Amino acid sequence: NVSVMSRKPSGRPGLWAAACLVSAMLAGCSASTSDVGVYLAGDIQNAYGYCPSIEVDVVGLTDAEKMRFLAYDVDKYFTPPAQFRKSLGAVTLKFSEDSMRAQKIPDNAEAWKRWEDKGAKYIGVISNLPIITEPGEGVTDPRKLIIDMHDGFMVDSSAHYVEVGGSGIIELKKEPETETEPEEAK
Repeated sequence: NVSVMSRKPSGRPGLWAAACLVSAMLAGCSASTSDVGVYLAGDIQNAYGYCPSIEVDVVGLTDAEKMRFLAYDVDKYFTPPAQFRKSLGAVTLKFSEDSMRAQKIPDNAEAWKRWEDKGAKYIGVISNLPIITEPGEGVTDPRKLIIDMHDGFMVDSSAHYVEVGGSGIIELKKEPETETEPEEAK
């Protein structure tokens, strides 16, 4: 990001306008990203009777990948050799009984550049949660979530919060309160 001095240079209004224009252009053209925080819901242990070991993949998706992602079977997605999963370049977050701490993909993570370079417009979130109730015909599996980055390419630059629980994955409007800060994804 570029910052411009807060006071106007004296006697050069054209220079001031040019500096503002260049600053706005640079800010608009820079890689813009977003934090994505992934949290386990408090009900997860109640839903299963324990905290299952789960993986949550977060990935940038193009229009074509989004359609395939929504149609793709979750169990097949996580089953080796998992070619579709590998092709997406997902960031995998792991949770277990021993590691229930929230995790986030920070705005400076390498994944954002990779996703932006391929023209991603959406963030896909998918988890290998054990399924409690099979989704009905034509219903999207609740273990998947799509976040639209709103403006056609990944320049949303806001934070997104996702909760994984017994009923699936949901996007939250605000960051949940936790005892510890989310751990940064590796």
